[in-house]
Amino acid sequence: MKEALNYIKKEKNYIITIFIITFIWGIITHGFMFANSALSHDSLMESIINDGLIDWKISLGRILYPTYIYLTRGILVVPWLIGIISLIYIAISSILILKIFDIDKDNHIMKIITPGILVANVTMISLCGVFIEDMDVDMFAMMSSVIAVFLWRKHKKGYLYGTIPLFISLGLYQSYLSMAISLIMIVSIIDLLKKEDFKTVFNNGLRAILMIILAGLIYIIILKLIPIIFKKSVTSGTYNSLDTIFKMSLIEIIRETILCYLYTIKTIIYPASLYPDIITILINIVLIVGAGYIILSKVFSKNIKVKEKILILLLIFLLPFSMNISRILTNGMSHDLMHYSLWLTNLFIILIYIFDNKKHNKLKMISITLITIILLGNVRMANTLYMMKEIAEEKTQSYMNRVIYSIESFEDYIPNKTKVVIEGSPNMNIEFNNATDNLRRITGAGEDFSLYVGEYGRYDYYLKMFQYANINIIENPYLDKIEQWEINNMPVYPNKGSIKYIDDILVVKLG
Repeated sequence: MKEALNYIKKEKNYIITIFIITFIWGIITHGFMFANSALSHDSLMESIINDGLIDWKISLGRILYPTYIYLTRGILVVPWLIGIISLIYIAISSILILKIFDIDKDNHIMKIITPGILVANVTMISLCGVFIEDMDVDMFAMMSSVIAVFLWRKHKKGYLYGTIPLFISLGLYQSYLSMAISLIMIVSIIDLLKKEDFKTVFNNGLRAILMIILAGLIYIIILKLIPIIFKKSVTSGTYNSLDTIFKMSLIEIIRETILCYLYTIKTIIYPASLYPDIITILINIVLIVGAGYIILSKVFSKNIKVKEKILILLLIFLLPFSMNISRILTNGMSHDLMHYSLWLTNLFIILIYIFDNKKHNKLKMISITLITIILLGNVRMANTLYMMKEIAEEKTQSYMNRVIYSIESFEDYIPNKTKVVIEGSPNMNIEFNNATDNLRRITGAGEDFSLYVGEYGRYDYYLKMFQYANINIIENPYLDKIEQWEINNMPVYPNKGSIKYIDDILVVKLG
């Protein structure tokens, strides 16, 4: 702690600069969403953190989630507060990453690019636009992983100290383990390219593995105690469950390992973007080929020994697995919220040029320019999505106001007594142009109706929380006595016949 305080005092201006740059990136990329409450999808349902939601998070292995919520921003989702807190975590992470790689504090390019990579990426856009209720939690998990790597890198017994922040990361969102593993591998590759000897890098790697194992053991032990102490179950064999890997056959593990590698490479080369597909793909191929050329020129030089060459190539080959290891552990479950570490690819590429002895300045400037183009494109994409989400919220509210009026004015309807089933969801396509089609690949960005109705209870929550409507919503499975074909043949609201009684239940078909 004393060391940290001394560093802050000594490097106050440098730290303030990183914070300012981070907040500039954050405001221009996500400021629109921070200042608006256009909640949708899961963020709509989780606008208030209740006991049921806490139990659900714990069941997914996010055992420290309630502790974090109660100690920081509280149970109410306030976008501006969540945004500010998240940017603070990202600024701290940026400083630590620059320290991990011993980047000179006068390297202005890295001071600008590093926070940009951590702020303006597809994972952050998905979090902010659709899952903002989890954004600060996930960024704290990310920061905790970075702290663990920093301790491992900078202190003799750091691999032991690092087990605690790495455990915290696992306890908030397990996917950010990939952040720690990826950073450790990138550090190791850069060290080898800087002619660090095999033994030193190998031993450092063993200490990193020990840190990960210890953090994992602490996490598993506490996870096992939760059902015993708190009588709360942990999800098994379903979405995001923790034991999926143990239920997979060897063939499934091999298959998912291969698919993970291919999927990760594809996602890095062809992420969601508002640029034409060919431009996005070409930019990322040029970046990878340019960095690959420098790496191979070093590997096949006489300055690096055979053992170091083999280890460099092995680590580079394994890097895509480390960036998306959650996909393997969950039998193919992979989405943008789990992909944060993939965007370290651009950081890795710039680091290769920084530590290049031959100074390929033209390639370096081309790469920095292309990465800047990617980041600015992500800024534009984020704001486009956020505007679409606000339009979707307004359209949803307008539409549901009409639905509520139709229900309450229907013959023989009694407020809060008549049983009501709302079936399906309306098709609310927000038509801009084909340029936004790629944007819809972002997790949660595909729906233009604010309510994701794949699960029971969402209409009930929305009507009570956001509309103050006294409507007695019941779940569809209750309708076992109703002929399903009769519902299927009903026209869609607002057509005549889209609302009618079936037995004593008022059925409203929206889609």
